[in-house]
Amino acid sequence: MEKEGYLTHPHTSAGRIPTEKGYKYYIKNLNLAKSRISKNDSKTLSNSLEKTGNYELVLKNMAKAMVELSNETVILAFSPEKIYYTGLANLFNKPEFDQLSLVAGISEAFDHCEENVEGFFDKVSDEPQYFIGDEHPFGEMLSVLSVKFGDEGLIALVGPKRMDYKYNFGLIKKLLEII
Repeated sequence: MEKEGYLTHPHTSAGRIPTEKGYKYYIKNLNLAKSRISKNDSKTLSNSLEKTGNYELVLKNMAKAMVELSNETVILAFSPEKIYYTGLANLFNKPEFDQLSLVAGISEAFDHCEENVEGFFDKVSDEPQYFIGDEHPFGEMLSVLSVKFGDEGLIALVGPKRMDYKYNFGLIKKLLEII
C-alpha cells in the first residue's frame, strides 16, 4: 500500500499513516449511506434547534451542539459573506497540531474565513461531501465535510484527516433532516 501511495511513514521509527490518497480511498469505500448517530446525540442536536430566537441565533446554537458532539470545528455560513465559526480549540487540542507553525497556518486560514468560504462555496452542493487536503482552502492537514442548506447556507465540519468520517456524516445527515 505504501508503494501505491496509500500509506506513508513520516519518520524512520514512525508507524504508517494514510496519505491523502489513502483517506480518499477509505471514504470512497465507506458505506456513508448507513451513517447514523445515537438517539441521545440526535436529541441533543434537535434540542439545539428548538431554542426560541432569531434564525441566526438558532443556527449558532446548532453549530455549538455539533462542535460538542463531533469534537471538531464548525463553520457556518449564512451567505458567502456572513460567516460564523466555533470549536477551534477542539482542532488545536489534537495531537497533529502541537507545532506552533501549524496552528499559525490554520489560524491564518480562519482569519480569512470569509474569502476562503466565498471561494469554496461553489464547490459545495446540497448533498454532504468530503473535501480532503488541498481540495479546500482551510489547510492541507484538514478534512472538511460540507453541505449547503436553505437558500444560501453552508455548514462545514472541519477536523484532522483522521476524523470520524462515518459519525460526522451521520451528524450532517441528521442536521439536514431536522433543519
